[in-house]
Amino acid sequence: MLARVRDNLLHRVWLAGYSSYRPPGWLRWLLARSDWHRAWLLGHLGFFVEAGVAYGPANPYPGPPLLFDPD
Repeated sequence: MLARVRDNLLHRVWLAGYSSYRPPGWLRWLLARSDWHRAWLLGHLGFFVEAGVAYGPANPYPGPPLLFDPD
């Protein structure tokens, strides 16, 4: 039960980071190196996991490279 509540709260913190919410610096300093800060940072950087595959800035969607056609 408590693990589910904790996961729900961390997911909400991740969503806040993903929506580009930036908490005040004193709060980020207070929560530094905590699970809450890690959840916010991963959301802020755009990291997510789908079907066991982690996606983020260094691992964008898999597939062939997109070709740019200037016309």
